[in-house]
Amino acid sequence: VTYPGIFWKAALSMTVALLVNGLLLLAIVEPEPWYNAQYLIPMAGMLINSSLTGVALALNSMIDHLHTGREQVEVLLAFGATPWEAAWPGFVKAVQAALIPAINGMNVVGLVSIPGMMTGQILGGAPPMKAARYQIVITFLISGCTFLSVCIICAFTIQAFFDAKGRHDGSVIREQSRINVSKICDPSLWRRKLWRSPKSLAEPLTAESGAAGQEGLGSTTMELRCSTQSQSSAVVGSQSAAVEVLDLDAEGAVGESRRLHASLVLRQGEVVCIMGPSGAGKSTLLKWICDLEASGGRTAMRLQGASSESLSPQVWRRSVLYVQQTKAPLQGTPRMFIQAVERLKVNRGRDRLQLAPLMQAVGLDELLLDRPWGELSGGEAQRIMCAIALACRPACILLDEPTSALDDASKLLVEQLLSSGGHASCVITAVFQDGQPAKSCQIILPQKQLKRKNDIYVMMVSWAHCIAAKDKYVAIVSTVVETQNPEKEIEPAIKLLGPILEKFVNISEILESCSDGTKDGVFVTSTVDESSHLEEGAKEVLAMWKTITGEDLDLTVLPEEEEQ
Repeated sequence: VTYPGIFWKAALSMTVALLVNGLLLLAIVEPEPWYNAQYLIPMAGMLINSSLTGVALALNSMIDHLHTGREQVEVLLAFGATPWEAAWPGFVKAVQAALIPAINGMNVVGLVSIPGMMTGQILGGAPPMKAARYQIVITFLISGCTFLSVCIICAFTIQAFFDAKGRHDGSVIREQSRINVSKICDPSLWRRKLWRSPKSLAEPLTAESGAAGQEGLGSTTMELRCSTQSQSSAVVGSQSAAVEVLDLDAEGAVGESRRLHASLVLRQGEVVCIMGPSGAGKSTLLKWICDLEASGGRTAMRLQGASSESLSPQVWRRSVLYVQQTKAPLQGTPRMFIQAVERLKVNRGRDRLQLAPLMQAVGLDELLLDRPWGELSGGEAQRIMCAIALACRPACILLDEPTSALDDASKLLVEQLLSSGGHASCVITAVFQDGQPAKSCQIILPQKQLKRKNDIYVMMVSWAHCIAAKDKYVAIVSTVVETQNPEKEIEPAIKLLGPILEKFVNISEILESCSDGTKDGVFVTSTVDESSHLEEGAKEVLAMWKTITGEDLDLTVLPEEEEQ
């Protein structure tokens, strides 16, 4: 791939590096006159050859980082990085790759091989020490010329891939149209050229067939549903008293034929959920809000009363922080990423990020921060990135399907963290909705998360099981009573149910057997709550079996095998 103006930018970078290093070389060698072809042609040739190799290697690495590694760049941009800060890892990698030939040459010069310039002088009768001095000078200047030209072309490339607001602009990428080595060596190209039938060559696509192919596209509309939840009763009781955080009115295109319009006002402590099918434009809308993508239409956004135009793009993105949907191919470990975020210009003077309580809240050990990103599962990486985003304390956090890679237990922890009010941010989250509501579910609220001695269980069934009217659900919330206010204990589970038409509360005693049955031969289990999972009850039955038979129950042995 390439981008517009790459040839002239590469030529300019090489010219600047050649002029700077050429002047130094002329000042050291002092030819008379300065344009003496005996010195000018061979020295300029060596500088041009070295810088050309470095520029080619640097362009290949830099474009690969900014194009193929776009997700890694956008993660840093979302945390408030400038284009230079976001592209810096790629810049370092490109410079290192470009300087490998020059550094390798310097490592072996005079030991394994004698360079051409020194060899020519010795053969021409020059003293070996004088030839060696000339070679040392030219070697250092070749490396300097390569380094300078590589830095300049990388700067031009970074500038080309970002717009005036620091957004990554992938539209500058163009496929290479000229013949190159990779195209010549591509077997599929030769197969198409040599084995293509004459009929296919003589029958190009007609205008009518092309028009017919476009006829079915049309313009489509999208529908995104938003639901808002407040994190405190004070916000619910008086919306006017809540602090307004984000005011959004945006309209633009999603894809080639669809339009999207979004308008919302988000107050402190609110959680907004954007629901829609895959491809509806949820991720696009979130990127509009955090200014990672231009909507291409009318957009008006205000953050705590300040318009997006009055704030720098980096301050806006740090305050309206976007966490992408998929696991980004980040380098290093999460702790290294945290340190990179703390070093960003927009975070200077701010306190260090406190991850320990948030890692515990999402059910992860802090030791995972020192494990490479590539060794983490998708769910672990997703929870760690969510914790890092919350630790940055943005005014508004945008989560793109934050639980898509999580199991039910981990999903519940993340949802509780976002809705519990344990952070100062308002939340906009986009979730996938396939249009089919869940017909049944079981939820376990861990005792550790609720700071209780016992878990809380939620069991829900629906009209699909023929126990309720159409589109109605029946849910059972159960736990072991620990205080004098049982209904207060199950409030976290009740909040998950949404609007309740009718509620029944029943408190029953837990009965336990007075003996284990070894004396009287009567074996009685404790009271079992049938609405919860039966783990504890099953353990008691297994213990009773061992008391009666004297051995553990082995379910791997079939009854037929025992009879034989």
